[in-house]
Amino acid sequence: GMGMGWWGTHFGRTQTWAELGKEFYRYLGRCQAMLQRGETPADYVSVGALNGTGDVIPARTFLNDVRVESGKIVLPSGRRYAFIHVPHKGELQPEMVRQIKTLLAAGATVVAGKPSRSPSLAGYPACDDEVRKLADELWDKPTGKLYTDITAAIKACGITPVATIESKKSGEIRIQCRQDAEAEWFFVANLDKQPAQFTVSLRASGRHPELWDAETGTIELAESWREKDGRTEVDLRLGAEKSVFVVFRPNPTGVKQKTFALLSAIPVAGPWMLEIAGKRLTLEKLGSWSGQSDADVKYFSGTATYRTTFKLDAVPQRMDLNLGEVCDLVRVTVNGRDCGVWWHPPFTRDITAALKPGENTLELAVCNTWHNRLVGDEQFPADFELGKDGGVDKGRPMKAYPDWFIKNLPRPEQGRKCFAIWYYHRKDTPLIPAGLLGPVTLVPKREVPSQKKDK
Repeated sequence: GMGMGWWGTHFGRTQTWAELGKEFYRYLGRCQAMLQRGETPADYVSVGALNGTGDVIPARTFLNDVRVESGKIVLPSGRRYAFIHVPHKGELQPEMVRQIKTLLAAGATVVAGKPSRSPSLAGYPACDDEVRKLADELWDKPTGKLYTDITAAIKACGITPVATIESKKSGEIRIQCRQDAEAEWFFVANLDKQPAQFTVSLRASGRHPELWDAETGTIELAESWREKDGRTEVDLRLGAEKSVFVVFRPNPTGVKQKTFALLSAIPVAGPWMLEIAGKRLTLEKLGSWSGQSDADVKYFSGTATYRTTFKLDAVPQRMDLNLGEVCDLVRVTVNGRDCGVWWHPPFTRDITAALKPGENTLELAVCNTWHNRLVGDEQFPADFELGKDGGVDKGRPMKAYPDWFIKNLPRPEQGRKCFAIWYYHRKDTPLIPAGLLGPVTLVPKREVPSQKKDK
């Protein structure tokens, strides 16, 4: 709803959703805390150039700081690898080939093609003779774990992928893994705009997988999983553009129950009391603010509050609240208990803990963007001078700050509510849906304890 020409977007406290949007920032913060902790696992390390999914070290580290322990390549940092890859184009310095020989003698696995000469003129031509002599000794009569192909080395070392998708019905799935000395965790994201159901096979075992939701901060035990060939398969369902952390740690916590719909959805029909633009309205039916005849409501941008009540004879084992369509964010309060900010569809969450038998109160603080108010302003004459019109896409800049603004005088055109330096909206720009559109329903559920599946 606010722009800065073609240079960017205004992003700050004057956005309508700045306060409610904190929940989105908390989601990002939780994700970053998890993704910055520990390290990304790598099965091998390459010298000088990135190759595949391995780590990279410079030649000086390869020559001076690499050691071998129990057949593993070990760096000063403590990072351990199944093998080391030395990429080149037929040329290696003598000291590099000597180090390969030393590592092989210590029991390491090395991947490198056979070199034919040195790329350096230091000690030329003896340097080329030494490289060829060492190469004939190592590559023509191999006595250690020397491979010329990374794929062959991976197979020989018994390395399996960190994460794979075994089956899926829909969705573009991405997985990122981190680990430390105590735990492994996998960030699984569905990038598709449709829900996805799929199974992931993760290189972790011996622990009950947990599902950490960065959006809500909740931790639950995975409900459907099994161990197979030293790995763990986890069945997942993710909503559109939804993510979850699958965590393996020594002492898993949380409770995960299978839930099934118990009865048909219960409609929350209202009437709804709506506080908006300084007014109190009674709504028998939900609809977009932009469809109202009252201009103050029609063009409203900001946060408005809906209130209603509903009765329950008894609180079921589980109860979801489904708000239907919301434009665009909403803070949900049930019986005075804050149930959080819901900032993306589907606007559905478990509210069981906030419910009680008898009459319940529901309060929804819904926030939209600046778009409709900016269109509303265009229904009135501009009380400032506009610069060159760049068309609908590029908009029109404010040519200069008007006198009344500089001198802190009353605004000449009281119908205008906003003040920006760039304007994209026109008098006939279509309004967009705003507010709570619904339908709002309660979905009772029952629980069945989850169990580990057999292979």
